[in-house]
Amino acid sequence: MKLFEQFPQYEDGFIVLRRFVQEDAKYLSDVYEVRLTKRQAEKTIENYEKSYQDKDEVILGIFGKEDKQLKGIIEIYDIHETELSIGYMVVEKYRHQSYAKNSVYLLTKKLIEDYGITCIHANCHVDNIYSIRVLEHNGYE
Repeated sequence: MKLFEQFPQYEDGFIVLRRFVQEDAKYLSDVYEVRLTKRQAEKTIENYEKSYQDKDEVILGIFGKEDKQLKGIIEIYDIHETELSIGYMVVEKYRHQSYAKNSVYLLTKKLIEDYGITCIHANCHVDNIYSIRVLEHNGYE
């Protein structure tokens, strides 16, 4: 099932969740915490696009509303009729600054209100207390 007829973009007063463009490739090494060549980063963005076209997943960049800097990624995957999963990663230097919390909130709200999603799964490592708090803050159990 293809949840989105158009690639989604959401924003609030703090963040913008949007499609990656090739100009964002230079920042992907920060998200994955590994050094990517320019070509590897560009290929990663091409793969994000292919995943969307193949109806597998949607990967959005988390960007600061004011500074427009890439803060992380949030993804939607395992998409079914009214159920799906989400995951997220925040660049290390932007952690503990509410980017994950706000991204999960905004995406969850839109998925429920705009698309009628009734079940959203989100997983994290049992020892990742900060990610657990992000999910709990947003009503996940």
